[in-house]
Amino acid sequence: MAAKNEGFRVCPKCGARNKGKWEFCVRCGEALHDVTMAPGEKATRVVALAPATEASPAGVILLSLVLLAAVAGGIWWVSGSKPPAQPDPGIFAIAQTPSRPSPSPTVVPAGQKEADGGRRALGQGDARGALKLLQQAVDSAPDNASFQSSYAQALFLAGDLPAAIQHFSTATQLEPQNVTYRMGLAAALNHAGRNDEAAQEYNRILTQEPANVDAEEDLGQLLLLRKGDAAAALPHLRKASELRPGEPIFDQQLAFALEKTQDLDGASAVYRKVLQKTPDAAEVRGRLAEILFNQGKADDAIALARAGIQRDPNVPVLHRDLGALLERAGRLPEASAAYREYARLAPNAQDARAMTERADLLAKQASGGPS
Repeated sequence: MAAKNEGFRVCPKCGARNKGKWEFCVRCGEALHDVTMAPGEKATRVVALAPATEASPAGVILLSLVLLAAVAGGIWWVSGSKPPAQPDPGIFAIAQTPSRPSPSPTVVPAGQKEADGGRRALGQGDARGALKLLQQAVDSAPDNASFQSSYAQALFLAGDLPAAIQHFSTATQLEPQNVTYRMGLAAALNHAGRNDEAAQEYNRILTQEPANVDAEEDLGQLLLLRKGDAAAALPHLRKASELRPGEPIFDQQLAFALEKTQDLDGASAVYRKVLQKTPDAAEVRGRLAEILFNQGKADDAIALARAGIQRDPNVPVLHRDLGALLERAGRLPEASAAYREYARLAPNAQDARAMTERADLLAKQASGGPS
Protein backbone atom coordinates (compact mmCIF):
# COMPACT_ATOMS: atom_id res chain seq x y z
CA MET A 1 0.00 0.00 0.00
CA ALA A 2 1.37 3.39 -0.96
CA ALA A 3 2.10 5.72 1.88
CA LYS A 4 -0.26 8.64 2.19
CA ASN A 5 0.90 12.23 2.40
CA GLU A 6 0.45 14.07 5.61
CA GLY A 7 1.06 17.68 6.61
CA PHE A 8 3.46 18.69 9.35
CA ARG A 9 3.67 21.38 11.99
CA VAL A 10 6.81 23.37 12.84
CA CYS A 11 7.19 23.94 16.57
CA PRO A 12 7.16 27.67 17.28
CA LYS A 13 9.40 27.17 20.28
CA CYS A 14 12.26 24.92 19.12
CA GLY A 15 11.71 24.69 15.33
CA ALA A 16 11.25 20.92 15.25
CA ARG A 17 8.96 19.44 12.58
CA ASN A 18 6.13 17.32 13.92
CA LYS A 19 3.63 15.04 12.19
CA GLY A 20 0.33 16.68 11.55
CA LYS A 21 -1.67 14.56 13.98
CA TRP A 22 0.67 15.27 16.90
CA GLU A 23 -0.68 17.88 19.26
CA PHE A 24 2.54 18.44 21.16
CA CYS A 25 6.14 18.90 19.98
CA VAL A 26 8.18 15.73 19.96
CA ARG A 27 11.29 17.63 21.07
CA CYS A 28 10.20 20.15 23.68
CA GLY A 29 6.54 19.32 24.39
CA GLU A 30 5.21 22.70 23.21
CA ALA A 31 1.45 22.68 22.37
CA LEU A 32 0.79 22.62 18.59
CA HIS A 33 -2.97 23.13 18.57
CA ASP A 34 -2.82 26.60 17.02
CA VAL A 35 0.09 25.93 14.65
CA THR A 36 -0.83 26.01 10.93
CA MET A 37 -0.34 22.77 9.02
CA ALA A 38 2.49 22.95 6.47
CA PRO A 39 2.23 21.26 3.00
CA GLY A 40 2.01 17.47 3.14
CA GLU A 41 4.94 15.10 3.05
CA LYS A 42 5.22 11.36 3.25
CA ALA A 43 4.31 10.10 6.68
CA THR A 44 7.41 7.97 6.81
CA ARG A 45 9.67 10.94 6.42
CA VAL A 46 10.32 13.45 9.15
CA VAL A 47 12.99 16.08 8.72
CA ALA A 48 15.61 16.47 11.46
CA LEU A 49 14.92 18.51 14.53
CA ALA A 50 16.11 22.06 14.89
CA PRO A 51 19.21 22.92 12.84
CA ALA A 52 22.38 21.27 14.00
CA THR A 53 25.93 21.65 12.83
CA GLU A 54 26.79 19.01 10.28
CA ALA A 55 29.76 17.92 12.27
CA SER A 56 27.69 17.63 15.47
CA PRO A 57 27.45 13.97 16.63
CA ALA A 58 24.38 14.86 18.63
CA GLY A 59 22.66 16.10 15.50
CA VAL A 60 23.41 12.87 13.67
CA ILE A 61 22.12 10.77 16.55
CA LEU A 62 18.98 12.85 16.90
CA LEU A 63 18.30 12.56 13.19
CA SER A 64 18.66 8.79 13.31
CA LEU A 65 16.33 8.47 16.27
CA VAL A 66 13.71 10.73 14.73
CA LEU A 67 13.83 8.83 11.43
CA LEU A 68 13.30 5.57 13.31
CA ALA A 69 10.36 7.06 15.16
CA ALA A 70 8.89 8.44 11.97
CA VAL A 71 9.10 5.04 10.32
CA ALA A 72 7.30 3.56 13.28
CA GLY A 73 4.67 6.29 13.01
CA GLY A 74 4.19 5.50 9.32
CA ILE A 75 3.65 1.85 10.12
CA TRP A 76 0.99 2.74 12.67
CA TRP A 77 -0.74 5.01 10.14
CA VAL A 78 -0.54 2.53 7.27
CA SER A 79 -1.87 -0.29 9.43
CA GLY A 80 -4.87 1.84 10.32
CA SER A 81 -4.00 2.33 14.00
CA LYS A 82 -3.98 5.86 15.30
CA PRO A 83 -0.66 7.24 16.48
CA PRO A 84 -0.65 8.77 19.94
CA ALA A 85 -1.71 12.38 20.06
CA GLN A 86 1.23 13.23 22.33
CA PRO A 87 4.39 11.20 21.69
CA ASP A 88 6.65 10.60 24.63
CA PRO A 89 9.52 13.07 24.21
CA GLY A 90 11.68 10.84 26.36
CA ILE A 91 11.84 8.30 23.53
CA PHE A 92 13.71 10.74 21.37
CA ALA A 93 15.60 12.68 24.01
CA ILE A 94 19.31 12.18 24.40
CA ALA A 95 20.64 12.51 27.93
CA GLN A 96 23.49 14.93 27.75
CA THR A 97 25.90 14.32 30.63
CA PRO A 98 27.41 17.65 31.57
CA SER A 99 31.13 17.67 31.31
CA ARG A 100 32.90 17.73 34.66
CA PRO A 101 36.38 18.94 35.29
CA SER A 102 38.82 16.16 36.05
CA PRO A 103 39.50 15.99 39.80
CA SER A 104 42.88 17.22 40.78
CA PRO A 105 45.10 14.45 42.15
CA THR A 106 45.09 14.11 45.96
CA VAL A 107 48.30 15.29 47.50
CA VAL A 108 49.45 12.92 50.27
CA PRO A 109 51.33 14.77 53.02
CA ALA A 110 54.91 13.75 53.60
CA GLY A 111 55.12 10.76 55.91
CA GLN A 112 51.37 10.06 55.87
CA LYS A 113 51.72 6.70 54.13
CA GLU A 114 54.35 5.55 56.60
CA ALA A 115 52.33 6.83 59.56
CA ASP A 116 49.21 4.99 58.41
CA GLY A 117 51.18 1.80 57.92
CA GLY A 118 52.84 2.16 61.31
CA ARG A 119 49.52 2.63 63.07
CA ARG A 120 48.14 -0.45 61.35
CA ALA A 121 51.18 -2.45 62.43
CA LEU A 122 50.77 -1.13 65.96
CA GLY A 123 47.16 -2.29 65.99
CA GLN A 124 48.26 -5.72 64.82
CA GLY A 125 50.86 -6.05 67.56
CA ASP A 126 53.84 -5.66 65.24
CA ALA A 127 55.90 -3.33 67.40
CA ARG A 128 59.08 -3.63 65.35
CA GLY A 129 57.33 -2.88 62.07
CA ALA A 130 55.41 -0.03 63.68
CA LEU A 131 58.56 1.58 65.07
CA LYS A 132 60.33 1.49 61.72
CA LEU A 133 57.46 3.02 59.76
CA LEU A 134 56.58 5.63 62.39
CA GLN A 135 60.21 6.70 62.68
CA GLN A 136 60.22 7.23 58.91
CA ALA A 137 57.04 9.31 59.24
CA VAL A 138 58.59 11.47 61.97
CA ASP A 139 61.79 11.89 59.95
CA SER A 140 59.72 13.00 56.93
CA ALA A 141 57.58 15.48 58.89
CA PRO A 142 59.11 16.27 62.30
CA ASP A 143 56.60 19.09 62.85
CA ASN A 144 53.60 16.75 62.62
CA ALA A 145 52.35 16.33 66.19
CA SER A 146 50.20 13.32 65.29
CA PHE A 147 53.20 11.43 63.90
CA GLN A 148 55.23 12.30 66.98
CA SER A 149 52.49 11.00 69.29
CA SER A 150 52.01 7.76 67.35
CA TYR A 151 55.75 7.13 67.37
CA ALA A 152 55.83 7.83 71.12
CA GLN A 153 53.04 5.27 71.66
CA ALA A 154 55.05 2.64 69.80
CA LEU A 155 58.14 3.44 71.88
CA PHE A 156 56.06 3.29 75.06
CA LEU A 157 54.74 -0.18 74.19
CA ALA A 158 58.23 -1.30 73.27
CA GLY A 159 59.41 -0.28 76.76
CA ASP A 160 61.63 2.62 75.67
CA LEU A 161 60.20 5.11 78.15
CA PRO A 162 62.87 7.85 77.80
CA ALA A 163 62.36 8.03 74.02
CA ALA A 164 58.59 7.84 74.42
CA ILE A 165 58.68 10.77 76.85
CA GLN A 166 60.82 12.76 74.43
CA HIS A 167 58.41 12.33 71.50
CA PHE A 168 55.28 12.83 73.61
CA SER A 169 56.89 16.06 74.83
CA THR A 170 57.50 17.14 71.24
CA ALA A 171 53.87 16.43 70.34
CA THR A 172 52.61 18.52 73.27
CA GLN A 173 54.95 21.36 72.35
CA LEU A 174 53.60 21.34 68.81
CA GLU A 175 49.96 21.19 69.99
CA PRO A 176 49.81 22.30 73.64
CA GLN A 177 46.01 22.09 73.82
CA ASN A 178 45.80 18.47 72.67
CA VAL A 179 44.78 16.52 75.77
CA THR A 180 45.40 13.12 74.15
CA TYR A 181 49.07 13.89 73.59
CA ARG A 182 49.41 15.25 77.13
CA MET A 183 47.76 12.13 78.59
CA GLY A 184 50.33 10.01 76.77
CA LEU A 185 53.14 12.10 78.21
CA ALA A 186 51.71 11.88 81.74
CA ALA A 187 51.32 8.10 81.49
CA ALA A 188 54.90 7.68 80.24
CA LEU A 189 56.25 9.85 83.06
CA ASN A 190 54.12 7.89 85.54
CA HIS A 191 55.46 4.54 84.36
CA ALA A 192 58.99 5.88 84.41
CA GLY A 193 58.60 6.74 88.11
CA ARG A 194 58.90 10.48 87.47
CA ASN A 195 56.02 11.10 89.86
CA ASP A 196 56.20 14.85 90.31
CA GLU A 197 56.43 15.53 86.59
CA ALA A 198 53.57 13.14 85.92
CA ALA A 199 51.42 14.84 88.56
CA GLN A 200 52.13 18.20 86.94
CA GLU A 201 50.97 16.91 83.57
CA TYR A 202 47.78 15.44 85.05
CA ASN A 203 47.04 18.76 86.74
CA ARG A 204 47.54 20.59 83.44
CA ILE A 205 45.08 18.22 81.82
CA LEU A 206 42.53 18.81 84.57
CA THR A 207 42.94 22.55 84.10
CA GLN A 208 41.97 22.10 80.46
CA GLU A 209 39.35 19.38 81.06
CA PRO A 210 38.07 19.38 84.67
CA ALA A 211 35.83 16.39 83.93
CA ASN A 212 38.57 14.15 82.54
CA VAL A 213 37.90 10.96 84.50
CA ASP A 214 41.06 9.19 83.30
CA ALA A 215 43.27 12.01 84.52
CA GLU A 216 41.47 12.08 87.88
CA GLU A 217 41.87 8.33 88.33
CA ASP A 218 45.50 8.20 87.22
CA LEU A 219 46.48 11.14 89.40
CA GLY A 220 44.64 9.65 92.37
CA GLN A 221 46.38 6.31 91.93
CA LEU A 222 49.75 8.01 91.54
CA LEU A 223 49.28 9.95 94.78
CA LEU A 224 47.88 6.96 96.67
CA LEU A 225 50.15 4.13 95.55
CA ARG A 226 53.36 5.82 94.39
CA LYS A 227 53.58 8.74 96.77
CA GLY A 228 51.63 7.18 99.64
CA ASP A 229 49.55 10.31 100.13
CA ALA A 230 46.02 8.98 100.61
CA ALA A 231 44.67 12.34 101.76
CA ALA A 232 45.83 14.04 98.56
CA ALA A 233 44.57 11.15 96.44
CA LEU A 234 41.11 11.07 98.00
CA PRO A 235 39.51 14.07 96.22
CA HIS A 236 40.70 12.84 92.83
CA LEU A 237 39.41 9.30 93.37
CA ARG A 238 36.14 10.66 94.73
CA LYS A 239 35.74 12.83 91.61
CA ALA A 240 36.50 9.86 89.35
CA SER A 241 33.84 7.83 91.17
CA GLU A 242 31.33 10.66 90.74
CA LEU A 243 32.13 11.01 87.04
CA ARG A 244 31.61 7.27 86.50
CA PRO A 245 28.77 6.42 88.90
CA GLY A 246 28.06 2.76 89.36
CA GLU A 247 31.39 1.50 88.00
CA PRO A 248 32.85 -0.84 90.67
CA ILE A 249 36.51 -0.21 89.87
CA PHE A 250 36.23 3.50 90.65
CA ASP A 251 34.25 2.84 93.84
CA GLN A 252 36.77 0.23 94.92
CA GLN A 253 39.66 2.66 94.52
CA LEU A 254 37.75 5.29 96.47
CA ALA A 255 37.01 2.82 99.28
CA PHE A 256 40.68 1.86 99.53
CA ALA A 257 41.67 5.53 99.84
CA LEU A 258 39.04 6.02 102.54
CA GLU A 259 40.40 3.00 104.36
CA LYS A 260 43.92 4.42 104.21
CA THR A 261 42.73 7.71 105.70
CA GLN A 262 41.13 5.71 108.56
CA ASP A 263 37.59 6.53 107.46
CA LEU A 264 36.54 2.93 108.07
CA ASP A 265 32.83 3.60 108.12
CA GLY A 266 33.04 5.42 104.82
CA ALA A 267 35.19 2.67 103.34
CA SER A 268 32.79 -0.03 104.57
CA ALA A 269 29.82 1.74 103.00
CA VAL A 270 31.54 1.97 99.61
CA TYR A 271 32.82 -1.62 99.76
CA ARG A 272 29.26 -2.83 100.47
CA LYS A 273 28.05 -0.81 97.51
CA VAL A 274 30.60 -2.57 95.31
CA LEU A 275 29.61 -6.01 96.60
CA GLN A 276 25.97 -5.33 95.81
CA LYS A 277 26.93 -4.82 92.18
CA THR A 278 29.71 -7.41 91.98
CA PRO A 279 29.19 -10.00 94.73
CA ASP A 280 32.00 -12.19 93.36
CA ALA A 281 34.67 -9.50 93.87
CA ALA A 282 36.91 -11.51 96.20
CA GLU A 283 39.35 -8.69 96.96
CA VAL A 284 36.55 -6.32 97.98
CA ARG A 285 35.00 -9.00 100.18
CA GLY A 286 38.35 -9.57 101.85
CA ARG A 287 38.93 -5.83 102.45
CA LEU A 288 35.48 -5.40 103.98
CA ALA A 289 35.90 -8.48 106.19
CA GLU A 290 39.21 -7.10 107.44
CA ILE A 291 37.58 -3.78 108.38
CA LEU A 292 34.77 -5.55 110.20
CA PHE A 293 37.22 -7.71 112.15
CA ASN A 294 39.28 -4.68 113.16
CA GLN A 295 36.09 -2.99 114.35
CA GLY A 296 35.50 -5.92 116.71
CA LYS A 297 32.93 -7.63 114.51
CA ALA A 298 34.73 -10.96 114.11
CA ASP A 299 31.59 -13.04 113.57
CA ASP A 300 30.35 -10.66 110.87
CA ALA A 301 33.72 -10.76 109.16
CA ILE A 302 33.86 -14.58 109.18
CA ALA A 303 30.27 -14.82 107.95
CA LEU A 304 31.09 -12.46 105.08
CA ALA A 305 34.05 -14.62 104.05
CA ARG A 306 31.99 -17.83 104.26
CA ALA A 307 29.25 -16.23 102.13
CA GLY A 308 31.80 -15.65 99.39
CA ILE A 309 32.89 -19.29 99.52
CA GLN A 310 29.28 -20.42 99.29
CA ARG A 311 28.93 -18.40 96.10
CA ASP A 312 32.05 -19.95 94.58
CA PRO A 313 34.05 -22.50 96.62
CA ASN A 314 36.81 -22.65 93.99
CA VAL A 315 38.29 -19.19 94.62
CA PRO A 316 41.53 -19.83 96.55
CA VAL A 317 41.95 -16.36 98.08
CA LEU A 318 38.59 -16.62 99.86
CA HIS A 319 39.82 -19.68 101.79
CA ARG A 320 43.09 -17.98 102.72
CA ASP A 321 41.24 -14.88 103.95
CA LEU A 322 38.85 -17.05 105.93
CA GLY A 323 41.77 -18.96 107.44
CA ALA A 324 43.40 -15.72 108.60
CA LEU A 325 40.18 -14.51 110.22
CA LEU A 326 39.57 -17.85 111.95
CA GLU A 327 43.15 -18.03 113.23
CA ARG A 328 42.94 -14.54 114.74
CA ALA A 329 39.61 -15.46 116.28
CA GLY A 330 41.26 -18.49 117.94
CA ARG A 331 39.33 -21.07 115.92
CA LEU A 332 42.44 -23.04 115.02
CA PRO A 333 41.01 -26.32 113.59
CA GLU A 334 38.78 -24.36 111.21
CA ALA A 335 41.67 -22.09 110.28
CA SER A 336 43.88 -25.11 109.54
CA ALA A 337 41.22 -26.59 107.27
CA ALA A 338 40.81 -23.29 105.40
CA TYR A 339 44.57 -23.00 104.81
CA ARG A 340 44.74 -26.57 103.50
CA GLU A 341 41.90 -25.89 101.09
CA TYR A 342 43.71 -22.82 99.82
CA ALA A 343 46.89 -24.85 99.18
CA ARG A 344 44.86 -27.54 97.42
CA LEU A 345 43.16 -25.05 95.09
CA ALA A 346 46.37 -23.09 94.40
CA PRO A 347 49.23 -25.60 94.59
CA ASN A 348 51.51 -23.41 92.47
CA ALA A 349 50.99 -20.23 94.47
CA GLN A 350 54.12 -18.77 96.04
CA ASP A 351 52.70 -19.15 99.54
CA ALA A 352 51.05 -22.56 99.00
CA ARG A 353 53.79 -24.41 100.86
CA ALA A 354 53.81 -21.87 103.69
CA MET A 355 50.05 -22.20 104.08
CA THR A 356 50.33 -25.99 104.24
CA GLU A 357 52.99 -25.72 106.93
CA ARG A 358 50.82 -23.20 108.80
CA ALA A 359 47.88 -25.59 108.62
CA ASP A 360 50.02 -28.39 110.12
CA LEU A 361 51.19 -26.11 112.92
CA LEU A 362 47.68 -24.96 113.80
CA ALA A 363 46.42 -28.55 113.79
CA LYS A 364 49.12 -29.54 116.29
CA GLN A 365 48.34 -26.56 118.49
CA ALA A 366 44.63 -27.41 118.41
CA SER A 367 45.37 -31.00 119.47
CA GLY A 368 47.61 -29.89 122.32
CA GLY A 369 50.80 -31.13 120.67
CA PRO A 370 54.13 -29.25 120.51
CA SER A 371 54.04 -26.14 118.36
